[in-house]
Amino acid sequence: MPVLERSLLFTAATLLCLVIVPAVHAGPTVALVGDDYRRVVMDEVAARERSQIRRRDGVYELAVESAGVTLRSLTPGDDVTAMADMLQSTDIALIVVNSTVGPTPAIREHILIARQARVPVLAMLLTNVAELYVSAPEEASELLAIEVQEIRELLSAYDLDGNAAGVYFDAETPETVAGVSQFGSREALRALAKFSPRRVRAPDMGPVSEFWGAVYLLTELEANGNAISLAPKDTITVWSEGTQSMATLSSLSQYNPGDYREMSLSLKTPVSAMQGSRILLVRDDRVIGLGAITEITN
Repeated sequence: MPVLERSLLFTAATLLCLVIVPAVHAGPTVALVGDDYRRVVMDEVAARERSQIRRRDGVYELAVESAGVTLRSLTPGDDVTAMADMLQSTDIALIVVNSTVGPTPAIREHILIARQARVPVLAMLLTNVAELYVSAPEEASELLAIEVQEIRELLSAYDLDGNAAGVYFDAETPETVAGVSQFGSREALRALAKFSPRRVRAPDMGPVSEFWGAVYLLTELEANGNAISLAPKDTITVWSEGTQSMATLSSLSQYNPGDYREMSLSLKTPVSAMQGSRILLVRDDRVIGLGAITEITN
């Protein structure tokens, strides 16, 4: 089934019984996702702010007082469920793209995780812009435009409004660039601080140990070579609403990469969920599928 057709079904399933509530803290939390260069960005901001990065519940946090935001990040290589847990309580996901390298496979995975965690706002920060102009002065402008367009198309492919994503460069460019919200990481954070994200939360969630879900298994391209097929009794990890559990495929048929259809899963321990909750399927610390709970059977 084409991605856009799948997205309509995902949207219908996940909006069921959901309500909107405002964020409860003074300034938004901004999570750095995407390229491994995100840790360099956080270190540079900490040095400029003369502030200390603190680790809380496995998440690195930095209070950026000059911008009025709290910056959050994980160490590159941390597991995908930890990323999902962090994004579950994050207001803005800032996709870091090293412009001298271009979009990496991790960016697609983090976009999928942000989607399932229902992050209200997504934006992108292109880094090493000055270095790109030094190494490829004639092609830099075109390369930056291509990279931005790739991220926009990727967001839109998974039912996220790529055209609405703010674009920030970490440095000024020699020529005027249309569509860039701000130049400089500090200015980007100050601009993001003006957002008042409203998270979508599911009320009255309970423990779920068995359910049917509308699930899409990633293709080889989407999974960066980690796509798998699932047969009856196969085990995977299921993440839902900040909780996770090992699960066994209860359905009697096989599922292959690119399939989008109903499957039944039995969990070793209950997860927090409700009908309409978004889920991630994980194997060997890689996202291999995503979907939504359509019927709770426990």
